[in-house]
Amino acid sequence: MAARLGETVAKRKGQQRRGNKLVLSLLGLVAVLIIHGRTSDMITDVLDRTPYLPPAVVQSPPASPPQKKIPLTELTNSAASSKVECPAPLVPLHDRIVDQSSFGPHKIPRLIHIAYIRGTETPTSRCLPPDLVATVQKWKDNFPSYSFFFHRDEAVDTLLQQDWPEFPHLAKIMKTCVKFGGAIKIDIWRVLVLYKYGGIYSDIDEAPSVKFTEDAIQFNDSAFFLSDAWNRPSQWIQAMEAEHPIAYFTMLEILKRVLALEDISVIKPVFLTGPDALKFGYGKVLWGEGKEGQTIFDVGVHDGKFNKRVRKLGKGYTSDYMTQLVAWDATENITRKERAARQQNSTHWTKMIREKREEVVGGPCWDRLYEADLKNSNKPESLP
Repeated sequence: MAARLGETVAKRKGQQRRGNKLVLSLLGLVAVLIIHGRTSDMITDVLDRTPYLPPAVVQSPPASPPQKKIPLTELTNSAASSKVECPAPLVPLHDRIVDQSSFGPHKIPRLIHIAYIRGTETPTSRCLPPDLVATVQKWKDNFPSYSFFFHRDEAVDTLLQQDWPEFPHLAKIMKTCVKFGGAIKIDIWRVLVLYKYGGIYSDIDEAPSVKFTEDAIQFNDSAFFLSDAWNRPSQWIQAMEAEHPIAYFTMLEILKRVLALEDISVIKPVFLTGPDALKFGYGKVLWGEGKEGQTIFDVGVHDGKFNKRVRKLGKGYTSDYMTQLVAWDATENITRKERAARQQNSTHWTKMIREKREEVVGGPCWDRLYEADLKNSNKPESLP
């Protein structure tokens, strides 16, 4: 009995000691929490009174500024056009700058672009046969509110050599795979000049008829074409607002076709860079890939992608001035176009291609590009 009582007392004392330890532990924890709370308050107070310093931001190098668009008056050197002296029978062709501030809005800028290249720029590059200058004068007369710019070799080359981020391989393809100047060069240039500046482009030997005046192009037209003999949109006279998708898609198609050349010495400009490429760009905007749309080539107004309104007119808007017969001498009558060619000793692009073909190293464009890149990287190597 006494033994059991002793065990009970001992057990209760053990429980009491464990209880005391628990109480002490709890009191210690409370003390720690109180101290921690005060410390947290102190830290919070210090942070509240410390000005916020944002973390350092690692900035990437500034991007290269976009290349400035050269003013047309600078590109074609308009100021010097009035100082040209020409050998007879040639006469100078001057630019014309019209103040646009008094005219209403117009999607297609009131600009006319005409080009003539000889292969090199000379002090007499503005000198042309009187028949060609008279043709240009008809544009000036029929479109009095439009500025006129005459692009020669230097202006054409300057535009082609600009940075074209939209067409990053343009310069390399032009240098390596476009070996025939003249028509091919102007085909590419005319797309770029309209894409960059907008306005009207015309071949130098095309003149507007009496009914082709400023009223033909409406203020809300984004692009304008006539119809060629195959009912395609006219390449020889066309007009667009700047950065028009027709010009964009046409340029991409031209580059694709040049890249696909199996022999860069054998070309067909009409299908490579000419009217057929423009037809593709035109159709890409007006009907989209895979859609039926034969009527897009009809005369009228068409609504295309990107809310672009395109006008296409038919016959009767160009003059026959350059095909009229005139006397060359007492024994021969020729067209004005032929007379102009003789007066400036020019050669038609078809003959130029035939004569230069033997000088061009043939082969696929892809191969020539690869060889050019190897050469530029100082790794000479030749394809078999």
